[in-house]
Amino acid sequence: MATLKIKCDCGKKISSRVGDRIYNNKLYWFQSYSCDNYGKTIEMESGDKMPNNGLLNLIGKKFLNN
Repeated sequence: MATLKIKCDCGKKISSRVGDRIYNNKLYWFQSYSCDNYGKTIEMESGDKMPNNGLLNLIGKKFLNN
């Protein structure tokens, strides 16, 4: 799992946890974050959607560093 700094809708900088796994030869990713200031909690999973370029880059760097 890695941490990605993002900006919440309220403007506060928060930490987002991102990660991935391979299951049945398919790459799955996830991202989650919460903002105490805004009272918002978000959890996303890959399903059929591809992550944004920033998340793809972070996942790629994780693989390169292992």
